[in-house]
Amino acid sequence: MIRAAFLKATAAIVGSSALPVSSNSPLAIGTPVELTLPSLPGGTISTKDFRGYCLWINFFASWCDGCIVEQPTVREIAREYRGEGLRILGIDTLEGPARVRQYVAAFKLEYSIALDRKGDVSARLARDPAGGAIALPTSLFLDREGTLRHRAFGAVEAKWLREVLPPMLARPSST
Repeated sequence: MIRAAFLKATAAIVGSSALPVSSNSPLAIGTPVELTLPSLPGGTISTKDFRGYCLWINFFASWCDGCIVEQPTVREIAREYRGEGLRILGIDTLEGPARVRQYVAAFKLEYSIALDRKGDVSARLARDPAGGAIALPTSLFLDREGTLRHRAFGAVEAKWLREVLPPMLARPSST
């Protein structure tokens, strides 16, 4: 029942192009983002594990059409900018490890995956400011210190990513 309500709420706002963050967002640009979640292979993964790298946090689910559309772009950009210090943390929302493993295999994902099985983190960080519902996909872009610099709701396009990532990647870590 919770999943059905979640699907209904997100279906109305998931689109084919990303929307930039607004001042009404629950997490403001310039805010440090720290979270720790179970990882797909087991154990935990934290945003602190990526300090010194720019981190793209991508909230997704296997049933999300926008997430499926976005995956080729995620893979392409991950490969293109890896050498410049970009890392990706995919956070699956409301699904178990078996289903996520199938999705990862189907799309040949080569980046870190975390599990938000209850949707708590997604509810806090992937909330659409316009409608208040969890928006999938949602992308957060953290600088090398773990501070939020950009956020997008909906499937991001490679052209937009090639505009926002280079300035972030060009800034060295202050630590």
